[in-house]
This record gives sequence, structure tokens and C-alpha cells, in this order.
Amino acid sequence: MGEEKVEIVEDFDPNPKRDGWVKKNVRVRNTGNVPCYVRALAVPSTSQVDCSFSWGTSGWGAPDADGYRTCRAPIAPGEVSPPLLSGLYLDAPSAPRDLQVLVYVESVQSSGFPNAQAAFAALRGEEES
Repeated sequence: MGEEKVEIVEDFDPNPKRDGWVKKNVRVRNTGNVPCYVRALAVPSTSQVDCSFSWGTSGWGAPDADGYRTCRAPIAPGEVSPPLLSGLYLDAPSAPRDLQVLVYVESVQSSGFPNAQAAFAALRGEEES
């Protein structure tokens, strides 16, 4: 029986550069045993620190209406997605260090679906629009 399971993988340097750049390379690894589609949402943990994300430039679609970005291709077992996020800029590099980037991920088996949109629509019990 197939099981789809994913985990967030990140390469993170918590020390901001002078220009406010913080390296936070975020990817999704398929730890299950079947290919799957993934979608992810990244949000700051607080509105008290102004920041802007540097999104991955390939492999992910534009944000959906709910803010989630969908990986364009299924991820094979043991493989990782292209970067969702490469980092962020803090508007004030000396801002408090309690800012966290929260990443939420949803996954669904890719078998039987022509694309990620159809797979996630079926997961929600909807027809693909």
C-alpha cells in the first residue's frame, strides 16, 4: 500500500547580513513511498517585524487564493522539491530575533491525477476548475 508523507527541509543562517538578508532555504522532502504533489504556505510568526520573502524562482506556481504555492511537478520518494523560499529580507536588520517563518505543507498522492490542481481539488471533494 502506498503512503505519501513529507517533511520540511531547511538550510538556515539566523544571522542577518548588513542589508537585512537572512538565508532560509526551504524545500519539501517526500519521505513516503509514492510520488506526491505538494503545496506550501510560508508566513511570518509575527507582524511586529517587517520582512519580505525571496521566493524560489522555478518549480513552484504563483500563490493560490489561499496563499499556498503548489509545486509544479510531483516529488518522487526520497527526493526534495525545488526551493520554495531562498530567504528573507528584514526591513530592520537589528530587529528582535524572535521572528520565525512558519511553513505549512499539504501533500497528496499524484497517481491518477493529471496535475496538482486536480489532485488537491479531489482531496477537497471538489471538481477541478
